[in-house]
Amino acid sequence: MTTATNGGIQGSSEHVPSPPHQACHIQPQGGCVVGSQPLSVHTWEISKRRIYDRPGKKPGVEYEPDPFKLRTRCQDHGGTNFACQWILIVFKYGVTLEALLRPLDLTEIQSMKFPGGFEPSLAYDGFLQKSEDGFDCCLCKIDKRSWWKNKKDAVRHLRKFHFGLADQCGTWYVFHLAFMS
Repeated sequence: MTTATNGGIQGSSEHVPSPPHQACHIQPQGGCVVGSQPLSVHTWEISKRRIYDRPGKKPGVEYEPDPFKLRTRCQDHGGTNFACQWILIVFKYGVTLEALLRPLDLTEIQSMKFPGGFEPSLAYDGFLQKSEDGFDCCLCKIDKRSWWKNKKDAVRHLRKFHFGLADQCGTWYVFHLAFMS
């Protein structure tokens, strides 16, 4: 037999748990409680489109200094007609990073009749197209187009996967040569 006192329970070896804190104790409401709301299920909207050109995941293309051969290669890989023809205009003095990143002058913008859905200002804008959720690469195949929320993020993709202008890591290259010998 146990007796309760102000100090607690005497004569019992059982532990009696303390009552839960009201702020942390949550009890489920029954279905018959008036004003109960159905549980809301949070679902995350998964993007149907993904970018798989993260650094180090796929090798870049070989550098092609001739714009005509570069245009042919991009056409063979499924690039749009406008983007492939734009290669000849952007790289008329050679395939370089400076040519890709240069600002367009007003006469070039007016004469190009750009079908991309936004106002071009830089040379690489001619390889992009505006979509509902960002910018698409027009040099990729239609069913495997890379996309970005901001157009400036497309430069790394264009350099590595279409023009062969990607930066090479000298440390990794030396390590790779030493390891392979």
